[in-house]
Amino acid sequence: INGTLTLSAGSRVKNVQLVRSELRRDPGASVTGSIDRTSRMFFSAGWVILFGFILFIGLGVALLVLATGFAMIGGRQLSEASASLSGKPGQTILAGFVTLLALPVLGALAIASIVGFWVGVGILFVLIPVLTALGYVVVGTWLGRLILQRPAGNLPGHPIGEAALGTVLLLVVFLIPGVNLLALFFFAVWGSGGLTYAMYRGLRPTRPTTIAPVAPPTGTVSSI
Repeated sequence: INGTLTLSAGSRVKNVQLVRSELRRDPGASVTGSIDRTSRMFFSAGWVILFGFILFIGLGVALLVLATGFAMIGGRQLSEASASLSGKPGQTILAGFVTLLALPVLGALAIASIVGFWVGVGILFVLIPVLTALGYVVVGTWLGRLILQRPAGNLPGHPIGEAALGTVLLLVVFLIPGVNLLALFFFAVWGSGGLTYAMYRGLRPTRPTTIAPVAPPTGTVSSI
């Protein structure tokens, strides 16, 4: 493929397939089969575009299914995570960077320890991709909430419409050349950070509320 095939004296081959290539054959070389020449490759530009389009549609459908499923099953958690993106932007971005930087290191250390090999494999090839995909859903829900003009306090318990609308818009953003890779990275960091921050707030123990005692009313009691 895109090269030169040289059959020297004494060589013996069966079939020869040349794709945009040159054949240099010595008179003493033997070809027992056929010699096929073509200038077309299966993975030409058209095939690559078609394969990429099919892959994009498949990933988009999978992301929509994940978004609607997350909104139906964990609607409250999704609402809190999406609300934290605008409520705590600095904390969520920082949490995203820490999470996506710490998990690969933790997975690599687990694999290197041999004992935790499968734990490391699970972190690298299961936990990180799932967390990244859920991060996109969180950002999509936040974006859908802004478009539908629903403030954080009025976000429904199952934000299916917000999640689906925002996820579709994120897929459109990923098609913009020169912006898609940067957006892909930023949304992954921000969304996973919002999810991690919401989980942290949910696991953090709440301080008990102290009620000050009420002093009895003072006054004079007159006897009759």
